[in-house]
Amino acid sequence: MTRFHSAAPTVRLDILLFKEDGVWIGHCLQLDLVTSGETQDEAYERSTEVCYEHIKFAFAENRLEHLFVPQDPVLLRKMFEAQLQGCLRIELEKGTGPELEFQRLAAA
Repeated sequence: MTRFHSAAPTVRLDILLFKEDGVWIGHCLQLDLVTSGETQDEAYERSTEVCYEHIKFAFAENRLEHLFVPQDPVLLRKMFEAQLQGCLRIELEKGTGPELEFQRLAAA
């Protein structure tokens, strides 16, 4: 008997956190969405909220063709050199899309 996994797929999103001009920046590399905050936690929280809403909208409106974008090699290098600080999983509204996994990465 073949068993099928019924759970939605998981999409991993990397949130790169770094300080620029005294402000914390949160940059989701896969979606190229940028937020800021007074603290690292605030920038991360805003990034996860913006990404969640962005993906939720894309699935609701069936506009997935431009959801993910190629990234600047400089930012990718920062990502690979960054330290993983944790992970957060969020499920889109039941049946509307994938589960989202946010990797919290702090750049040096």
